[in-house]
Amino acid sequence: MGFICCLFVYLIKVEGVMDKNEMIMATLWCVTIANFITSTYILFVGEIKQVNVTYVCPTVRKYMSEQETKEIENV
Repeated sequence: MGFICCLFVYLIKVEGVMDKNEMIMATLWCVTIANFITSTYILFVGEIKQVNVTYVCPTVRKYMSEQETKEIENV
C-alpha cells in the first residue's frame, strides 16, 4: 500500500504546499498507523482464526491405510 502511495506521489506533476519527500513520509506514516490499528484490532478481537490444514500427499497415501490418512487429515 505504501509503495502505491509513493508511486502516486511521484507521478503527480502538481506542486503543492508540501515537498514531495515530506508528502511521501506523511503518507508512509499514515499507512503504518493504519496497519498498526488493523493488526491491533485483529489481535484483540480475534476475528482471524488460525486454520490448520493437513493434507497427505498422494505418494504417501499409497503406503498408508485409509484409517491412518483420516486420522492425520482430521487432526
